[in-house]
Amino acid sequence: MKLLMFRHDGQPRLGALRPGHEDEVVDLSDVARDLLAVIDAGERGLEHVR
Repeated sequence: MKLLMFRHDGQPRLGALRPGHEDEVVDLSDVARDLLAVIDAGERGLEHVR
């Protein structure tokens, strides 16, 4: 899984490249506010974004 940050309507959002469709980004902003929040949550945070 490749996590990334992107902007939508000028606001930063957490996303992931869609497996098998690496030109598509899945918006994960409902799951966590940014990459640091995922890292801070540890393994539980990674499981949540999966």
